[in-house]
Amino acid sequence: NLPFDTSRKELFQLFAKFGYIEGIYLVKDKVTDMPKGTAFIIYKRAKSAKMAINVASQSQAASDDKHSSLTKP
Repeated sequence: NLPFDTSRKELFQLFAKFGYIEGIYLVKDKVTDMPKGTAFIIYKRAKSAKMAINVASQSQAASDDKHSSLTKP
């Protein structure tokens, strides 16, 4: 779960170190347009996404409230 005030810019700064980011999608409620605390980060290369997931998974050991996974477009 992301803080509701998380911006695309913050996510970009955090995740760009793993590779070229093609897009960032912050999930919002359709009715209220409020963030839901979830984001999708789309990398150009699968290798970049895997590196980001590995690092996120290591940090999840200390916190159970986050989830990272690799999906295909």
